[in-house]
Amino acid sequence: TNKNTEEFIPSGKCSGHGLYFADESDLSHFANIGYGDKVAHIKLLEEEAIWVEDNKCKTNQFEIVRIEPIEEYFSNFSVEQQAKAVQCNGLTIAYFKNPSEQLQLQAVRQNGRAIEYIENSSKQVQLEAVQQDGIAILYIKNFSEQIQLAAVKQNGRAIQFIENPSEQIQLEAVRQNGRA
Repeated sequence: TNKNTEEFIPSGKCSGHGLYFADESDLSHFANIGYGDKVAHIKLLEEEAIWVEDNKCKTNQFEIVRIEPIEEYFSNFSVEQQAKAVQCNGLTIAYFKNPSEQLQLQAVRQNGRAIEYIENSSKQVQLEAVQQDGIAILYIKNFSEQIQLAAVKQNGRAIQFIENPSEQIQLEAVRQNGRA
């Protein structure tokens, strides 16, 4: 059993003292953003107060039932669960082996930088990624002029990741952002 040693106040914002957890349906919010590389399956204790706020929860004490690597946890997801996960957080695509192009598109539409975790992305996936976030071009190898143009139209500063940009790309970058 894990127990919080500070005074637990089951109210207010989910900040301060308490042990934090998320419902399984909200776990995707926390993948790939510095919360660690393991998933703990817990059992809540009946006598403990719980504070719920959006997709975060806190309590004073819970029992850890099992801990597994996050990759293993996501490896058991159905196609439907994968779609829900990337819709919530595109970066979760990193945990799915051989994702379909449809899943890749969902992921980059939610977060263009999810393309970092997609091997051999199609031109369509690349285009969607840079249209969502021009800086995503940083994670694309061998990009076309069309991808470059879309990237700088979305974010002129994406030009810094384009080696020898054409005059058209340079002009579009400056149009989008004078500091480009």
